[in-house]
Amino acid sequence: MKKFFAFLFLGMLLISCSKAPVIEGKYKYDVNYSNKIIFTDLKNSQKEFKNYSSGEITLYWELKEEPQGKYILIEKSEGNDSSYQQPLAIELKKSDFYTDQVQKSGQYFFKISKDETFLYKYSINIPDFFIYYPTPKDTNVSAKGLTFYFKKVDQATKYVVTLLDNTYNPIWNMETADTQITYSGDKLLETGKFYTLTVSTEILSDSVNKINLVSESQFPITK
Repeated sequence: MKKFFAFLFLGMLLISCSKAPVIEGKYKYDVNYSNKIIFTDLKNSQKEFKNYSSGEITLYWELKEEPQGKYILIEKSEGNDSSYQQPLAIELKKSDFYTDQVQKSGQYFFKISKDETFLYKYSINIPDFFIYYPTPKDTNVSAKGLTFYFKKVDQATKYVVTLLDNTYNPIWNMETADTQITYSGDKLLETGKFYTLTVSTEILSDSVNKINLVSESQFPITK
């Protein structure tokens, strides 16, 4: 353990001083991110709710040549903060990946290095994505002509909209290029019951980097 922390300290010094060129290879990332606004107690569904988000960023790399060394160092920075967190060391492999958990949208940066040699810097922007209407805040939701509204995401070309009943069984599913859509399912929505709406989309960055976004909202039919 002492050797591990000693290596981290040495690695930080080496990285800060290194001006080595980027090593050739393939570098990409995937993002899965969700935002939810749901009831805390379905038996008392019109009073308390919570809003939370979570996601993960997975970094992938494949070096052109078999690397020499011991470790890959990964450093992370968030938002406008230009300082990087303490680097994490993992075993050096020619092809590998690393997954990091995130709790909010926004800008993330990751630097990876092979021992003292800089490899690549990932720049990742997770856009905000959420449902405008209906949500648990809305207490006057009519089943008649119910229209769903959600935030537009730049570069997104389509959205998949799914409605689930109060037992979480899907009752309606549609694909749209617009950011609003009216319920057109065969099943009648019942007054006094709650429903769950999910909207998902995927965008590509630089043709290879995928960002999958999901927003979920629960709401009651009140009339």
